[in-house]
Amino acid sequence: MKRRKKIVSVLLTAMMVLAMAAPGFADVTDPGTGDPQPPAPVTSEGKTGSITIDNPQQVLEEGSEEAKPATYTAYRIFDVTYSGTSYAYSIAGTSEWFSAVKEYAEKENSGLSLAASTAASSSGEGDKTIYNVVTTNEFSAPAFAAHLKANLSGKTGGKQLTADGEGVSVSELPLGYYFVSTDSGALCNLTTTNPEVTIHDKNDHTFTKTDNEAEDVEIGEVVNYTITGKVPDTTGFSSYTYKVEDTLSKGLSFVKAQGGEDVAITVTLKGAGEDGEDVVLEKGTAVADGKYTLTTTGATEGTPAEGGNPAVLATGGKFTLQIDVMNLKQYIGADIEVTYQAVVNENAVATVEGNKAVLNYSHDPQNPTDTTPVNAPEEKVYTSRIVVDKFAGVYNADGTLDESQTSAKLAGATFVLYRETTEGEGEGATTKTEYYKFDTEADKVTWVEGQANGDTFVTDEDGAVEIPGLKDGIYYLKETVAPTGYNLLTEAVKMEINGEDALEAETTEEQTTALTNTALVPNNTGAELPGTGGIGTTIFYAAGILLMAGAVFFVIRRRRA
Repeated sequence: MKRRKKIVSVLLTAMMVLAMAAPGFADVTDPGTGDPQPPAPVTSEGKTGSITIDNPQQVLEEGSEEAKPATYTAYRIFDVTYSGTSYAYSIAGTSEWFSAVKEYAEKENSGLSLAASTAASSSGEGDKTIYNVVTTNEFSAPAFAAHLKANLSGKTGGKQLTADGEGVSVSELPLGYYFVSTDSGALCNLTTTNPEVTIHDKNDHTFTKTDNEAEDVEIGEVVNYTITGKVPDTTGFSSYTYKVEDTLSKGLSFVKAQGGEDVAITVTLKGAGEDGEDVVLEKGTAVADGKYTLTTTGATEGTPAEGGNPAVLATGGKFTLQIDVMNLKQYIGADIEVTYQAVVNENAVATVEGNKAVLNYSHDPQNPTDTTPVNAPEEKVYTSRIVVDKFAGVYNADGTLDESQTSAKLAGATFVLYRETTEGEGEGATTKTEYYKFDTEADKVTWVEGQANGDTFVTDEDGAVEIPGLKDGIYYLKETVAPTGYNLLTEAVKMEINGEDALEAETTEEQTTALTNTALVPNNTGAELPGTGGIGTTIFYAAGILLMAGAVFFVIRRRRA
């Protein structure tokens, strides 16, 4: 049994080497005896090839959320010589890569060795020996790639790939065995340019996040989030970490799974099925069967959110999602889509709320627990408020309000807030008036028909009252009760909210300022006069006309006399 396992292991290793390093290392042999022979004096001089990356990646600038194209560079590690259709690789002792290759060859069970084919130079110009490269079934191309990557610093002999219609590429390369590096942190690829090779960057770790274009929100509004990644190429890894962590700020709450403690989440491989259908992954108890595990930390249970699902108040809370990509090799390159919801809670008043997601993934086959983070740009939402400033108005000689004289605050003024919405289009369109009402059971802003059904807001002794949790739009403040001894406002106060500037604010104080809309509402003293067009003005107009007519009559009569 042990012998069978050993044979299977050797065969699998050989298959991996052929897949990763095709066409591989082939020693030229004597046709008669089969003994290894030095390569025939046929070189690749004058022959060239090309390398193309068909999926060039984008990487984040250090300290920035702006992406830039990754840099790819091709380094020729081994020269190639031919004898008929057979070929062999060699490296000169003067190569800048020789010490790194020699160090790897001296490792136990590396599967790679160097055999000198020419005498060492005695000219004092360094080791000019040409070494043939010999491999065995123990050789691991991914491990060798990781070793070369670790020794990349200071190497100058590479040729950078540049953009073309198919991706990025470099041509006119002498044939040989090449190592392609990238600053995107990928496991670097090995390939033979014989004569044209296309490489798929294993660091295709697409990682983005969207919130369905939600920016301005109301308290209680549900925001739909989507995180998109890709199933990575795990060839050469004994294990692989693919972990997504998502953290909400205190003004957002995760929506929990019905009857569970974790976030309500769906993990889908888009279009990965045999007939192009989505493959939905199931939640498991361990990352070991192609499923995923999910944990929610640092959160407490909150109130029911929209749809009846309870929410997890995330004051510093987050979820951790781990996917067993080692068992998803048949789906390499497929999009991983993670969807979930968050609800805006009462902590979001006049602040910008953020949602941060980071992907941690393995990048070194020799140390699979060592991970590299990729941060998705933070998605932000904001909610605004209206603050009423009620005071006794002081007016200038021209009748305009003196806005510097607002110190006489008025308590007891009562307001309702409404908005107008349009239903339908064209001639059939209708306008509906809806009034603000906060649902305390669901912690949610709602809009109802009928003034009597809306909430009322009464100014305190400072003449102030706040109406929280509003998204961008046009609103109207209507005074329904005036302070004692003051006139009731005859027109509603129009308020236009646009909080986009808050997204650029650098401090919480600046955010609050940008998202606070103050309504200066003065009142006048004296008896309340009838409104324009009422019966009261008609009486005044009639009396004025009679007085004027009487005055004219008496003037004419006096002149005749």
